[in-house]
Parts: sequence; C-alpha cells; structure tokens
Amino acid sequence: MSDKPDSQVFCPNCNERLQKCLVQQNYAIIICPSLVCGYPFNQREVLENLTYVDDNDVLKVAKKRLSSRSKP
Repeated sequence: MSDKPDSQVFCPNCNERLQKCLVQQNYAIIICPSLVCGYPFNQREVLENLTYVDDNDVLKVAKKRLSSRSKP
C-alpha cells in the first residue's frame, strides 16, 4: 500500500494506518486495525477495498511470521 496516496493509506474514519487482511489465497481486504473503528465495514461499498495480493507478498509475510515465532 506504500504506492498509494496518504488518503488511501490511512483510515478515513480514525486516521490509523490501514492494513491488508488476507481473505483468500491471493485476495485481501484493506481494513482499519483499530478495534473501535468499523472501516470499511461501515461503508456502502466494501468490495472497493478488495485487492489482489501477489504470491511473493504472501510468502514474504508468512516467512516473517514464521521466523518470529521460532525465536525464544
């Protein structure tokens, strides 16, 4: 999401940095990580926040998570 303008990187409701949440192998929904914010589920068109995620990006995040779990 770093190639998007600030208006698409930060939540329009609470100004938190938006995150991709993988919902299927290569698709993610862009959501606000704040527990008190409902973005994008409080919007009329939630599907506008659905985005394609390249396999390399998925693998990169998975490797990072696995390596951080294996450290004591």
